[in-house]
Amino acid sequence: AVVGPASDVVLGPDPSAAAQLFFTRTPEAWAGTTGTVRSGSSDAVWLYVYTLAATFDTSDADTLRGSMAPFLPTTTQFEPALREVTVAGAPADEMEAVASDPADPRTRLHVLVDVVQPASGGTVLLAFFAPPDTFESNRPTYQRIRDSLRIGP
Repeated sequence: AVVGPASDVVLGPDPSAAAQLFFTRTPEAWAGTTGTVRSGSSDAVWLYVYTLAATFDTSDADTLRGSMAPFLPTTTQFEPALREVTVAGAPADEMEAVASDPADPRTRLHVLVDVVQPASGGTVLLAFFAPPDTFESNRPTYQRIRDSLRIGP
């Protein structure tokens, strides 16, 4: 795990390869991530977790996208679908997206984002990232992690 400057963390086989992508969100932050993604390494899978005391406005999909944008790579493009799921016994909104390296748009990551708003307050953002060609094979691992999550006061 690599812990960020706020209440955020990147988890994965090699979290340092993607840490700057999440923590600084600059175009240059892709440098470490791109090499791992382009190599076809099985290390190119990450879970980004961010917690906030505030809640996101989930009144509609566009507003939710706007609330999530500051916490994801700047090139993240959301798909239109919004799903309601349950995470740790709390309602959550789930969206999928694609993030790409601005210097090499062929280098892409598929993203699955869950925004959880537990009864105790606040928001937990879970963002699972993997290259498009390996995303589905890694989805069950993310779902097991998500399903084992416990959020307490």
